[in-house]
Amino acid sequence: MSQPFFSQKDSVLVNALLDKAYPLETSNPQEALRLYKKAYEKSIKMQFDIGIVKSLQYSGIVHSDLANYDSAIYYYKKALPYSIEANYRRGSGGLYIN
Repeated sequence: MSQPFFSQKDSVLVNALLDKAYPLETSNPQEALRLYKKAYEKSIKMQFDIGIVKSLQYSGIVHSDLANYDSAIYYYKKALPYSIEANYRRGSGGLYIN
């Protein structure tokens, strides 16, 4: 695995996007998904595995809430390798139970 190249400022930005999206999951799920996608794209660019996991997992939760179960499973499965690579046990556990 190559070394990630992100600063604390970068990870703060990703976490801010995740925090902004969370309260919108029920009131405006499409906007939440847009913000999660933006967080995912920034995380990929920075190789910020935890940001990748969270953005994909949370997207899966929104899709599940919208009864888009195939999409939800897609996002959970896509997040799992990043979660395992980052040794993010809390994320991995959540992916298995969602």
